[in-house]
Amino acid sequence: MNNIKDIKKLFKKLKTPNDVYNPAVLPLDACTWFNLLSDRSRGKTTQIILLGMCDNAINGTKIEYVRSREEYIAPKVIIDIFSVIKNPEYKYIEILTNGKYNTIVYKSRRFYYATIDEKMNITDTAPEYFMHICSVDKAESLKSGYATSNSDFIIYDEFIGKYYYKNEFVQFCDLLKTLLRDRSGAKIFMLSNTIDRHSPYFEEMLISDDILSMQQGDKKIITTPKNTNIYVEILGKNISRKRHFLNMEYFGFDNPALASITGAETWAFSNYQHLPDDIEIKILHRGIYVKHNNVLIALDVIRTDKHGTCIFCHKATRYYDDSIIYSLGDRETNNFIYGLGVTPSQKLIWELYKQNKFYYATNEVGYTVENYVLSAKKNRL
Repeated sequence: MNNIKDIKKLFKKLKTPNDVYNPAVLPLDACTWFNLLSDRSRGKTTQIILLGMCDNAINGTKIEYVRSREEYIAPKVIIDIFSVIKNPEYKYIEILTNGKYNTIVYKSRRFYYATIDEKMNITDTAPEYFMHICSVDKAESLKSGYATSNSDFIIYDEFIGKYYYKNEFVQFCDLLKTLLRDRSGAKIFMLSNTIDRHSPYFEEMLISDDILSMQQGDKKIITTPKNTNIYVEILGKNISRKRHFLNMEYFGFDNPALASITGAETWAFSNYQHLPDDIEIKILHRGIYVKHNNVLIALDVIRTDKHGTCIFCHKATRYYDDSIIYSLGDRETNNFIYGLGVTPSQKLIWELYKQNKFYYATNEVGYTVENYVLSAKKNRL
């Protein structure tokens, strides 16, 4: 990114609302990656797109807007992404184009500046698009079907999801390779409306330990072992007077899983069922594991008087030569089973999962197992 001072100056000229995220304060000259996490309704996506439009106005840089799945960039889904920016009240487009254009039009996964008259007719369209959209799951097909020389402002929106495809982060990096074509100076913005500490992206980026120690309002630059600078910011709580009354009107429930909606909690998480402390447990079988996102979970088959046969899940540090390991990764040895298994015996343990007979040592373990099952179903051959 060139002319950072000019870009920030132009962004300031837009006079965006004070109650939305301000990307002009980001250390754009110090980092390549920017991870911005918050609850919903903080204006991150619109504000980062506006910053990219400023980069386009100053340097001619194209914005690449990325989502994880092609279905998320379908026209019916993506068409309203500029609804705020096109609002004539703000005059963003006129400021960015020096009055030449006053609206934005969509065509073939590209957005263009355009001019619309009083009768809502398009009278002029810019010859060059300023934003292109694509998806991680189609990274391979994009290699031969799309060429760009200046797509150096990349926004990966909603990168934290409920489930992930196999090697999703690697696919995203492969997409970056296609978009960047070995150019230097690009900026990559990772945006999420869910503050989820367990996302495998953090593990892949080697920043999970730092993420686990961060709270809302924290921001820091993390340098990876191979010297890539990653800026991480977890936006502070947004409990404005208006948000407080809306929460009270619609979402007055004592449920931490609503954190991304209410903005009242630091992390979004679910409660998973635990075994009572005073229950007697008989171990029937050990040696079954799930390996997911570099976390190893033991699935002990147990019996209790109250619950019957069930599974107790807890973290493990190693497996053995005679262990059974369910995984979505590489088949390291012959005792690795892909996904949820193929044969009836391999699938047997997951029948107990369907019956809600899995119990967890911690919520973190419960999240890992749930995420594994969801990912296994999505990656099913």
